[in-house]
Amino acid sequence: MKLIYLEAGSGADNSVPNEMVKAVSNQCTIPVVVGGGIRNPQTAREKVENGASVIVTGNYFEDENNWDLIKDFASAVHIKQGLLV
Repeated sequence: MKLIYLEAGSGADNSVPNEMVKAVSNQCTIPVVVGGGIRNPQTAREKVENGASVIVTGNYFEDENNWDLIKDFASAVHIKQGLLV
């Protein structure tokens, strides 16, 4: 396998629980992709903080009314990793 995709379903009321994202990502060395039910930057960030490598927002950005939040989502998920020197 090249990656694992945790999917709550297109337009799901709830996203994949953070505990599940963390449990799976802690056991894998391949990227974990999480999608479904992610409708705000905070939820997207929580998925990344719990080990998601990629976030799928799916149909959320098909709605033009949500386009102004693209930068907020991008900022939320692009967490720079600190280097220990």
